[in-house]
Amino acid sequence: MASAGGAYRLTSKAPLTIKTVAPLAEIPEGVLVEKLINNSHWRGRIVGLHGIPSDVIPHIAVPLWGVPGRWEGDIDILLVPPGRPECTTAVEVKRIKVSDTAFASGQPNKLNEFEKGIRQANTLADIGFSQVYYFVFVVVDS
Repeated sequence: MASAGGAYRLTSKAPLTIKTVAPLAEIPEGVLVEKLINNSHWRGRIVGLHGIPSDVIPHIAVPLWGVPGRWEGDIDILLVPPGRPECTTAVEVKRIKVSDTAFASGQPNKLNEFEKGIRQANTLADIGFSQVYYFVFVVVDS
């Protein structure tokens, strides 16, 4: 929901405020991921999951071009514990946008990306990361 000064708030106990002049749903997925990782509350919700070491260093939008095999695309969030590459966790992220037009049509934008995210997460598992997570962030503008 927009507030004075163009700030937007994500629903949570400790809301993340993203200052932008564009609608929240129009923020690029990579920028949203970076904002979430850099917010102490949201970072804990992303990297504080069972099996992810607490000392991981997050890397955002890591290209797959250097990985053996013919993989394309990137890893949205790569969580690497120092000195323990065998414990690296890969995270695929998809953002489902619900804008004001979606309220009228009843159809969220990018809903078709959901299945694409499943395929991408399975690709990351095939590469052999110790853990793979698939996060779907629903971003609502009203």
